[in-house]
Amino acid sequence: MEEEEEVEEEVHPARTAGGTTTLTSLPRDLPDNDTLTSLTVTDMDIQRVTSTDFSHVHYLRTLVLTRNRLESVDDGAFQSLTGLDTLLMNDNYLREVSDDMFMGLVVLKRLDLSRNRLVELISRSFLPLKNLEVLNLAWNEIEHVEDDAFVGLYRLQTLLLTGNRLMAVNGNQFRPLYSLMNLMLDNCSIQVVEFHTFSPLTRLTRLSLAHNSRLSFLLAEAFVSDSRTMLNVLSLRGTGLREVPVAALKTLTQLKNLDLSQTLIPVIRNDSFAHLDSLVNLTLDALPKLHKVDEEAFSGLSSLRYLTVSNNKLLSNISDGAFRNLSSLAYLDLANNNVETFPRGLADWRHVHTVDLRGNPLRCDCSAAWMLTVLHNHPHHPTTSSSSSSSRSKAGSQRIRHRCDRTSATNLGDKMYFTTETLTRMVACYSPPRLEGRCLLSLSEREMCSGDPHEGTGSGVRAGVLTAVVCCAVLLACVMLFTFRQRLCGVCRRRGGYSYQMHRNREVDPGSRQSSSLVDVLEMESTQLEDFRDPDL
Repeated sequence: MEEEEEVEEEVHPARTAGGTTTLTSLPRDLPDNDTLTSLTVTDMDIQRVTSTDFSHVHYLRTLVLTRNRLESVDDGAFQSLTGLDTLLMNDNYLREVSDDMFMGLVVLKRLDLSRNRLVELISRSFLPLKNLEVLNLAWNEIEHVEDDAFVGLYRLQTLLLTGNRLMAVNGNQFRPLYSLMNLMLDNCSIQVVEFHTFSPLTRLTRLSLAHNSRLSFLLAEAFVSDSRTMLNVLSLRGTGLREVPVAALKTLTQLKNLDLSQTLIPVIRNDSFAHLDSLVNLTLDALPKLHKVDEEAFSGLSSLRYLTVSNNKLLSNISDGAFRNLSSLAYLDLANNNVETFPRGLADWRHVHTVDLRGNPLRCDCSAAWMLTVLHNHPHHPTTSSSSSSSRSKAGSQRIRHRCDRTSATNLGDKMYFTTETLTRMVACYSPPRLEGRCLLSLSEREMCSGDPHEGTGSGVRAGVLTAVVCCAVLLACVMLFTFRQRLCGVCRRRGGYSYQMHRNREVDPGSRQSSSLVDVLEMESTQLEDFRDPDL
């Protein structure tokens, strides 16, 4: 006997002569047999699911009730659907979840209640769902979660609370979820992560706290677990962090992916990630206040393969040696920062498979000439491969371009699949003016180290004019000194003799000083003129 084909029933708005009409209640004429396994009812005016709507249907495995203006579901409305494993009721107007709403759904694995109007999760809301694996509560208005709200969800692996209004989270809320592996708490209003919040989640491997802009710090015990933590992926993107939470991250010995993008961290300090031996991927993208990376800021990351420090518009200071001693580093993205000069000792360049330096205001002078040598001799550069000499020359000719290929730069997709040479082909010079817009790989070391023959002409002319003026002034002063030397000597002697005579008169006869002073001065001047008269004149 042939097996009967499974049927998927879809109910859409019915069309009538006057236009389109919608159902206000679930259809009553559904077949009750094992061929109807999936039912989709969407875009209707159904506001309520009653306790009898599915009483005559027993074989559904998938039920979709999205976008139906649902405001309430009676207790036990689904209790006849004992084989249901997927229930989607997203994009409705549900305001609460009662403890008997899901009675009978003992094999349900996926429940989607996202984009409703839930405000609170009360105690034992999901108690009947012993086998639930995925619970989506994203984009509701949840402000409070009672400590026993998740009791019964012992097999839950993924919980999405994205886009709610939770201001704080604590360990008691998540204590029943000892099988949980993925927890999304992004885009909430979280300000505080309390002590040992995630300690009951001994199997948690992925956690997102992204875009909680009021979360400005993390306590040292935030990620401490009752046993060895299994967390592999942590996103703190878009939080209000003002420094790398070194103490909190120190406990995450198994962490492999960390995202600190769009945070308010101004400086990546020395040894900020020293204890993250297992970290493979670190992303520091679009930090609006990041302006400096200290030397050996990433030391200790022995397993790091992918490092992104890009789109940081204030980042102009990357210390020499900031990326050294990263023995496993394969991909380094430094694109679209504000760096004018990259030090040669910045990284172990020959060990990095892909380097992206595009979009920086690069100064192509002699201090950057080392980049030509390193890039041309890079082990992943086409000209250093084992290809024939003809293919090398062809690759070289394609590489020598006066203007960078900016068009392809916007269509790279996943840059990790591109070589250093491919990305460097799009690195343009910003200064000096004579090289502005030129592609780095189109230059030679001689062009970068030698100045423009016309460059500095204006300053040379100004220096020459200034020198001529100074020489003329000195010569004129010498001529005037020689011409008026007699008068100058006379004036000097008169002043000196007058002072001497006045001093002498005060010592000899203080009383007669005023009466004889004029005669003494005249005699002194006459004597001075006779003594200094030039016999040749």
